[in-house]
Amino acid sequence: MHGRFEDGIGVFEGEDVDEGRPIRARYTWSDIAADSARWSQAYSLDGGETWETNWVMAFVRS
Repeated sequence: MHGRFEDGIGVFEGEDVDEGRPIRARYTWSDIAADSARWSQAYSLDGGETWETNWVMAFVRS
């Protein structure tokens, strides 16, 4: 996994395996505020040409 935060958005990508197939995984942190943030996970089966987001979480401090 490698990546960085730029302009308030963090994008991190790396190689993974899903059901025996090589894939790229991408994790994105966005909408970051003092009491909230958004995180999403996406996979690519074509080396990063297209992405399918399959998980999104919204964090809120209580």
